[in-house]
Amino acid sequence: HILPCTNTNLKHSDLNCITPQTLAKCLDGHYNHLIDKLIIIDSRYPYEYEGGHIRSAHNIFTKERIIEMFLTNKEDILKKNDKQKRIVIIFHCEFSSERGPSMLRFLRNQDRAANRDHYPKLFYPELYLLEGGYKAFYEQHSVSLKQFIMKTIKKKKNFPK
Repeated sequence: HILPCTNTNLKHSDLNCITPQTLAKCLDGHYNHLIDKLIIIDSRYPYEYEGGHIRSAHNIFTKERIIEMFLTNKEDILKKNDKQKRIVIIFHCEFSSERGPSMLRFLRNQDRAANRDHYPKLFYPELYLLEGGYKAFYEQHSVSLKQFIMKTIKKKKNFPK
């Protein structure tokens, strides 16, 4: 794997977990020499995503959308500009406890099934889980809001008649 992984997440020890700092470095371009495409999958529900999300994250929270994006339409993603670089996919949900890991495992299993005749080949070998999820990333990096898209709430003004 090209990103530094942490093995402190005992619940998801089968997954490659990265820290919020590593994701911030990815977003800031520190790994551009290794990454051709960075895809962030936010597995939270739409109302959570719309309340604020990591810059460039895709809100995908169903298995059907995972299949559509990564398997049905994989040619769009797999077109690489630089054959020496990798496609990196980072999953998360609010805490990266259930939904994010579940979606990552689902994609990995579907990828394995699609490549069963070419083992160990995978379309997406670089799958990662954001340790601590959106909550940890936001807590550690909200000072620098350039990493976030925040929903702006427009307040209605009550004008006197």
